Amino acid sequence: AVRRANHLTDEEAIAQSDALIALLSEVLEVPGDMLRSPSRCSKDIALSRQIGMYLAHTSIRLTMAQVGLGFQRGKSTVVHACHLVEDMREDATFDAFLARLERIIEIVQGARWYGHGS
Repeated sequence: AVRRANHLTDEEAIAQSDALIALLSEVLEVPGDMLRSPSRCSKDIALSRQIGMYLAHTSIRLTMAQVGLGFQRGKSTVVHACHLVEDMREDATFDAFLARLERIIEIVQGARWYGHGS
């Protein structure tokens, strides 16, 4: 298996995306399978997916290509999502919400995601 700059195989990156999708599904109250669905969906689902892709890249530190694999999207879609969410952080309420999600991910990573001997 090919290891990327972040030292994760694509399989490990997909597993981390799965864990993030499960977390977001609970927190954002959206069906996890919709976050990965290739079809177009509601604006709420699309925004939840974009937030997930942003967090996968910035908090879990997956490469954009790995995020694309995990969310079944192309790299250009991931780039677009990251730029969109970054721009939305100018809103203080949204930024505070995202900061809470980042803290949750940080806690979970410490307990689970990076506990596999990296």
